[in-house]
Amino acid sequence: MFKAMLYRVSLLQALAVMIIIALLLPLPLVVLTYVNSTYQNKQEAFTALNTKKFNLSSAIFSESLWNFYPELGQKMLDQLLLDPSVQFVYVKDNEGKLFLGWENKAKISNNDDTLFLNKLLEKEGVMIGSLEMGFKRQDLVDSILSDMTLFGGMIFLQLLFLITVISWIYYYKIIRPIRRLVGHSTLLAQQKLDEPFLWDENDEIGTLGFALDKTRIKLKSFFEALKHENEILDEKVKQRTKELEDASRYKSEFLANMSHEIRTPMNAIMGMSHLMSKTAMNSTQVGYVAKIKEASSVLLRIINDILDFSKIEAGKMDVESIAFDLHKELKKSCSIFSVLAKEKGIDFQCDFVETNRFFKGDPCKIMQIVNNFLSNAIKFTKEGAVVLSVEEQIHDEQTATLTFHVKDSGIGIAKEKQSLLFKAFAQIDASITRKYGGTGLGLYICTQLADMMHGRISLESEEGRGSLFSLTLTLPLAKGIDIQHENSSLDYEPLHLLVISDQKKVSEALSELIRSFGFLSPFAKAVMMSVACFKKEMRASIWLFWIMSWLKKPMGLIFTGNW
Repeated sequence: MFKAMLYRVSLLQALAVMIIIALLLPLPLVVLTYVNSTYQNKQEAFTALNTKKFNLSSAIFSESLWNFYPELGQKMLDQLLLDPSVQFVYVKDNEGKLFLGWENKAKISNNDDTLFLNKLLEKEGVMIGSLEMGFKRQDLVDSILSDMTLFGGMIFLQLLFLITVISWIYYYKIIRPIRRLVGHSTLLAQQKLDEPFLWDENDEIGTLGFALDKTRIKLKSFFEALKHENEILDEKVKQRTKELEDASRYKSEFLANMSHEIRTPMNAIMGMSHLMSKTAMNSTQVGYVAKIKEASSVLLRIINDILDFSKIEAGKMDVESIAFDLHKELKKSCSIFSVLAKEKGIDFQCDFVETNRFFKGDPCKIMQIVNNFLSNAIKFTKEGAVVLSVEEQIHDEQTATLTFHVKDSGIGIAKEKQSLLFKAFAQIDASITRKYGGTGLGLYICTQLADMMHGRISLESEEGRGSLFSLTLTLPLAKGIDIQHENSSLDYEPLHLLVISDQKKVSEALSELIRSFGFLSPFAKAVMMSVACFKKEMRASIWLFWIMSWLKKPMGLIFTGNW
């Protein structure tokens, strides 16, 4: 407690208390010494004075008693009574009888308040009687108290003067310079280094002040140099940032272009595989074609993931808001993944019939997330079931919140590793990649797509007990008439499709694939050739031009009307 109090006391208060203690500490000793000395001196003087009175009186009383002359003794007694310190006077003869006497009415006691003196009276060698006198000490005490009061007042004035002088010196030589040091230190801490610290003192604190000013000068030079270096570094950072942004953009463009370069011939490979599967083949050839189609599908999914990742990184991923039939989209996914689940020997269930059918949003991206959940669930489930369910919470007549759940009984994910799943190119561990494959981009892309649609993805899982992935979105409600209106423009009569490309082999493959679906599909190497081809085949009322480019995405241009 005392230590805590010391921490709360300021330096000024502590030094003031120390000065007062230093001045007052010897005061009791000085006072006691003075009182003792004064008392002794007063006591000796008091005794000497009254002894002198006593001796003088004894001579007079001896003459009075020797000559039996009471009148002489009475005159002396009257003189003694004028002294207020005299308490009593007894003059007795040699037989002990009172010859002359007087005493104070106050009670006389043999104590320290009275000085007792007695003496035998003699005359010419003959004892003639005795003399007893008492002197009151109260005057002595009063005198001592008076002197002590005067002495104490003088000591107090001297102490007050000393404290004032010491405090003045202490303030101007210690406190004020220390406060200046504190102020200058505060300016240093605030980096206000332009104003110099001026010191006139030549003592130790002045030396400290000069050192502090030198520190200010050095700090000012240091901060100016640091500011210059920071400006250079900022410029370098801006330059490096621009270079990194350019490199990132070039990387994204490169990935997008390379992915597109690969995807276009991959589509041709898948198309030709499909055409081959329609021809007469033996069982070995059928197996080969199936493996080609399966490998092509896996590679196409990887390419699509890289393309989506590149779009997201480049900030070029857009979200549509169109009316769509949720049940129709879910049925498509269920029909596809039910086949995959059946091939693995696991159950597949869908539950969404109690929700609204028509919403506004981006059905492609919504189903991309749901399909990713379903694909992962089937891939990581050896036995048991995969369940797709949709919960709906209607807020009002315009919006509703949908939660898509995909639950599986697969390998599950440990809680400490779940956050890794939503990072780019991340897998739980290397063994997962070796055993199940994948790029680690799927869930990262899903998370980014959900954020773009103002939704969220959640995960509940325990290792060895399966997983539950959920997508929550708030979507505007739509009406069935909106779907019909948007789809009305797609109800075409049989079309002629013209493929324009400078890659002859790919164009031939795509044209062959298109013709397998019942369309007429000539191809041209360049746009000018396509015009001639179009004039040659003008009898079609509606044409769909499919322009292929190796540096850009495919573009579909629809022309209607009679040419």
